[in-house]
Amino acid sequence: MSKAKFQRRHDFRIGAQPAYVDGDRTALNRHLMPLRPLPKIQRENEALRKRAGRTRKMKSNAAVVTAGIITFGHIAQEVFNNLPDEIQDRAFMELAQEFAAYLKTTLEALVVHLDETAIHAHFTMRAYNDDGDPISNATGLSDLAALQDLAAVVMQRYAPEIERGNKK
Repeated sequence: MSKAKFQRRHDFRIGAQPAYVDGDRTALNRHLMPLRPLPKIQRENEALRKRAGRTRKMKSNAAVVTAGIITFGHIAQEVFNNLPDEIQDRAFMELAQEFAAYLKTTLEALVVHLDETAIHAHFTMRAYNDDGDPISNATGLSDLAALQDLAAVVMQRYAPEIERGNKK
């Protein structure tokens, strides 16, 4: 819960922020969906575990949400920056929703940051999938590569010039 709160404070610019954040541009950030209370998400996680037959109580430090970030390489960033705000927001939303669907969980928050050196979006998803498994246990390296492939496919719908980066 404490990590989820910290992530929200950063993503939604609550309280003191790191020096690399340009406070004069923070008002340009775009919140693309309303926040749900973290305790409510935590209760859903517990219910998913129970429905899956888990009998042990959740650890007090169990993840509530899983955080992600959508960024671009320099060339793709230039292409994406030329899109209208509404199209950028639609692309970020579609990609974050597709990530959540791939991982069988729900999207909980999405915010576009324009107050740093490069446009990017932070998102959080429920930390447990629909089967009651932690996202961290239900994903492997092949899933992470598939998510990067998915990111390229979705972004190409909005900017065909964007290509998937090199696999490492």
